[in-house]
Amino acid sequence: MQVETKVKNKGQARLFESEYLEILTKTHPLIIWGMYLPLIVWSLFYANSHYGYSWQTVMMVFVGAIFFWSFAEYVLHRFVFHWVSENKAVQRFTYLLHGNHHEFPRDRQRLFMPPVPSLIPGLRYCSRCTIFSCVRQRLCSSRALSWGTSSMGRCTTPSTPGILLLNG
Repeated sequence: MQVETKVKNKGQARLFESEYLEILTKTHPLIIWGMYLPLIVWSLFYANSHYGYSWQTVMMVFVGAIFFWSFAEYVLHRFVFHWVSENKAVQRFTYLLHGNHHEFPRDRQRLFMPPVPSLIPGLRYCSRCTIFSCVRQRLCSSRALSWGTSSMGRCTTPSTPGILLLNG
């Protein structure tokens, strides 16, 4: 059973009773661009300067990532944000996540995922990268005596020089 909501072109949905939580659900689009655009530029520069990937490789991976993210976002939108269930908790979750956008489609403060909720998966991702980076560093340092390292400080094997053993 899908819950139908009437589309309202004016106003905003009230998602939480707490004013503090309510504030965390809203953001201006320029805040998102201001946060993520410098991070993207820095990541591209870091991949080139620290890991030594060519700009062609960096840009190919970047374009591929844009296509991958577009597909992942479609799948999330189709199967998670529009999840139909009889369970009230699931209905509340999908309304909080995306349903309010369909009830109030002109709410400009909820067009993008706000920074605070997006930090949760972002920090989880970054912590995984840090863990893999530490593992890679330990593997490289323990094998450096027998296998050596490349000029960029990457861990190499005798048969595949210059290729990362673990990508961090």
